[in-house]
Amino acid sequence: MGLFCLSQSYGSGMMLVASALIALGFGNMISCSQVAVVNLAPNHRIGLATSTFYIAMDAGIGVGPIIIGAILPHFGYRGMYASMAVLVLITIVIYYFVHGRHVKVTAS
Repeated sequence: MGLFCLSQSYGSGMMLVASALIALGFGNMISCSQVAVVNLAPNHRIGLATSTFYIAMDAGIGVGPIIIGAILPHFGYRGMYASMAVLVLITIVIYYFVHGRHVKVTAS
């Protein structure tokens, strides 16, 4: 929602709302992703899984702007933010099929 709001913003109020939504989403995404990684790793590999997660995240933060900068001249800022919002939606669907639908039910 934050990226979509940013792609449609014309004033500072909408940009402030978009930045708050992006910050909340990014903070939650980091925590939830790390929990998913730790839950998938065996107990003796949790440290390795956590460090690999952060290395991949740092690589994405480093390479992502280069890729986004390459598409910016073709789409403009509005199109770039809208396409990033679509990319986030696609990754949510991928996450659901890879991890989200495998709910563990415990007997009470």
